[in-house]
Amino acid sequence: MSITPGRSSNGMYEYTLENGLKVLLVPRPGLDVCTANVTYHVGSAMEGLGVCGSTHILEHLQFKGSKLYQGSNSLWKLEQEGAYINATTYVDRTNFFEVLRSSSLKEAIEREADRMLEPLLTEESLKSEMSVVRNELERGANSPFALLHQEILGAAFLQHPYHHSTIGYRSDVENVGIDALRSFHDTFYTPSNASYTIVGSFEPGEVMEQIKTSFGTIPRGKPIPNMYAEEPAQMGQRRVVVSRPAKTSLMGIAFKAVNGLHRDAIALEVIAKLLAPSPTSPTEHLKKSGVVHEVQPSWERMKDPFVFSLWVTTNVPSEEKLRDAEHAVMDLVTNFPAPTEDSLNLAKTSIKYSWKEQMESTKGTAMAINEAIARGDAFDVFNRFNVLDSVTVKDIKRVANETFQISKSTVGWFVPGDLQELPPRSSYSTPKYENAPPVDKLTAPPSSLLKLNDITVSNQTSAYTSYDSAKTYIRVSLQTPSSTHNAYETMTRHMLSQLMTKGVMIKNTAFPEDKIHAFLEQNGIERNAASQPYGLNLTISTASNEPKVIGKMVALLKSELNTPQLEADTFKYLQRKLAAELGGEQGNVNHVADTLLSQAMFKDGGCNYVHTNTELRDALYDMTHQSVLDEHKKLVDSGFVKVSVLSPSQAVINACKKFTTSDTCKTLSHHVLLKEPSMPANIRFEIPGKSSCTVRWGHVIDKPSIATKLAIGCLGNSFAGRLMKEVRDKQGLTYGIYARQKRLYGAHVFDVTATFAPTNLQKGIDASEKVMKEWKKGVTPEEVEIQKHMLIGSQIVSWDNPAVISATVHSVLLQGKPVQTIDDFRDKVNAVTFEEVSDALEKNLHVDRFKRVVVGTFSK
Repeated sequence: MSITPGRSSNGMYEYTLENGLKVLLVPRPGLDVCTANVTYHVGSAMEGLGVCGSTHILEHLQFKGSKLYQGSNSLWKLEQEGAYINATTYVDRTNFFEVLRSSSLKEAIEREADRMLEPLLTEESLKSEMSVVRNELERGANSPFALLHQEILGAAFLQHPYHHSTIGYRSDVENVGIDALRSFHDTFYTPSNASYTIVGSFEPGEVMEQIKTSFGTIPRGKPIPNMYAEEPAQMGQRRVVVSRPAKTSLMGIAFKAVNGLHRDAIALEVIAKLLAPSPTSPTEHLKKSGVVHEVQPSWERMKDPFVFSLWVTTNVPSEEKLRDAEHAVMDLVTNFPAPTEDSLNLAKTSIKYSWKEQMESTKGTAMAINEAIARGDAFDVFNRFNVLDSVTVKDIKRVANETFQISKSTVGWFVPGDLQELPPRSSYSTPKYENAPPVDKLTAPPSSLLKLNDITVSNQTSAYTSYDSAKTYIRVSLQTPSSTHNAYETMTRHMLSQLMTKGVMIKNTAFPEDKIHAFLEQNGIERNAASQPYGLNLTISTASNEPKVIGKMVALLKSELNTPQLEADTFKYLQRKLAAELGGEQGNVNHVADTLLSQAMFKDGGCNYVHTNTELRDALYDMTHQSVLDEHKKLVDSGFVKVSVLSPSQAVINACKKFTTSDTCKTLSHHVLLKEPSMPANIRFEIPGKSSCTVRWGHVIDKPSIATKLAIGCLGNSFAGRLMKEVRDKQGLTYGIYARQKRLYGAHVFDVTATFAPTNLQKGIDASEKVMKEWKKGVTPEEVEIQKHMLIGSQIVSWDNPAVISATVHSVLLQGKPVQTIDDFRDKVNAVTFEEVSDALEKNLHVDRFKRVVVGTFSK
């Protein structure tokens, strides 16, 4: 079989097999990790009458095995080696991918090819998976955003199939037959309608030979039907209203826009960035005045013309407030202010950094290529940078004027003119790419095995890791043993974490939030501040290695910790904003379940107790500006700093050493207050109007260990666990049910989480608890070995993202453990015996002690 070289650019090489399969090879040095992703050029936009949702159902069914690879030998076998396996469906594409050790790539290619040719599409698998898909649909219907988003798209697109959601109509989902799905699969899931992307450390010639052997004999398939539907010009504003029981209101405003490869689509990316929440956003004055709570732009570059959306929330959930907010936002965007050259360049720089950061991992690169393929050109993943560079202030003003027209808008509320011409179907000009060389001329990039102790210098308060990443990752924790863990302190620290980033004093000079924002954006610095039971955490990443920039960044972050401005006016604004957010969270089933489970296991006053939103809201209203000042003083006076840095630059590491001035830290003992640990509990909390219930089981583990982690994994570690095999795959009662050993402060929890439709609630609980009782009787040596492979392999695969490596190092630093602990993990896992796992299951894990929490709508 011949292989035809295509284009090449930026280390990506394109080839085409005789049967039409496009192959994109992106070899690059790094860890022994690859991402393999097959993109099918079919999504919900290719579905017709009676088969809406078919691509999504087929995504599920194609994990049921194929002719040659079934059961434990299917693609899920790779998960047992630590691979991360998943798939996504969207309007213009479906993709299946694996992030895995490079040594497992051949097995992935073989199984992916067999899944393309002969997946097991049976009546039995459709019947069991139908309930799973329905459960996923119902979980989405719990979200005001998801409900309103679909209603808006349905009104905005009358003829184009973008009008229906990827998950499909419930009637089609429940009634589609297996014959129709087989026919749909045989039409669209073929080599000539697919692109296969491999990113990572691999030998190109060897991998291409494996692809040719596995995929080359698959027939190319019949010509793909063309989708001719084109949305006509919109002749006036359209409006929809969704009314459901809720604690919050929401508004979406969608404007008709261009297709993804239109040059103006990149200008809309910039407009979205300019409108995004920031101290320099044109929407900021609307927030400060209380007209809106938040305005969040949303723009996706699709194959066909799509909509640019603005999502608006108010501090008070009323129609009057939504009406005021709509008038204000419409007035703003229809008179969109032209940005200055500086603000335009700042937005463009920030977008570049975000694109580059996404592509740092092999998975991120593969997913970015996947979306470019869906837009119509895989190499757009690189060319978009060139187009972005060419966007001018005039472009922004013109595109805003052409897009933000009331007659082209669809307005949707979620609550307790002139004939328009169609935008031209256009693509921006792409450069002439070099031809890809014959695949046997490509060389394999080097791969490496990570030993963190060899590249990390650490002590009690710091850890500095030299790692060849594209960005520097910094984590700073300010902790104090003087913590009370009551609601007032919890809320005061949360307020402090938000307020401290709004302006600082450096050498008696005030630096306001807008100047700080400009500095961060211009240098690709992302910074997040958050509170935790023992203090504050700062998480920072930057693509800059410039010593001056890093020096300024360190000075800024130290000042945010030590000398923030903490202005009274900003405090009052944030007080209103946080109160509205706490009120809106009260209808979130997952948040409520998490709170109730915590309160069932721990007592108030302990470090792991989660306060209700009502308690936190009361504390927020009791809080004064002086309270925040006092809390900051307490943290600075009694606390200590721990910092970890992962960077490719020694100069950056040296600059970051200014964070800490001492090699010693105060003793931090976790204040854990257990609540009747040996007693079970059954808690039910009804929230009206929910289409999916969340169920949580949990208890504090007496003696947590790797053995208990392995035992729990046998029960519920993804599809290798018993719960997913029985409750999801066989009975189809849930979209997902998982068991895990969860690390808290000074304690570990045995935690099981599931979602069920109200009609399946009791059946789902009974089936789950039956599996738990059987598991409690004992696991098998084979199950334990599978979990050991998964633990070791998943650690390596997760390190595909350097941010995860950074988080892992910081975690052991906070625990007071040496970095060598991470390197020893593999040996410790392998050393655990089957007898130790069985003993841990018998003595330390107790299904009869579970606190069970059920949250949702129980009656119809």
